[in-house]
Amino acid sequence: MTPKEIAELKASIEQRMADIESNIKSLEETSKPVEPDRAIGRLTRMDAIQIQQMQEANLATARSNILKLQEGLRKIDEGTFGQCQYCKGMIGFERLKALPESNMCINCAEKYGG
Repeated sequence: MTPKEIAELKASIEQRMADIESNIKSLEETSKPVEPDRAIGRLTRMDAIQIQQMQEANLATARSNILKLQEGLRKIDEGTFGQCQYCKGMIGFERLKALPESNMCINCAEKYGG
């Protein structure tokens, strides 16, 4: 990868992290437990609990993505960003642009299901 491509990917990762972090604040609010004394009907309460559980799952995914993106920034600093963890070949620039947290080239992703 060229230095320009690496800089573009680094900026993209930093922007994606900022977007996720702002989304995390919203998810933390909506994933709070549903209070049992809220005056809502039984079905509405079940809906509220289901929504709360989905938001908890979204929050966990967002936090996981932040960790993967932080790992990507660390690898950029080390000079190992974009290397496939299986075949050790380079991951394509377009794949990294779409999925900067990717740690597999497209061939290994198809082969190993990633």
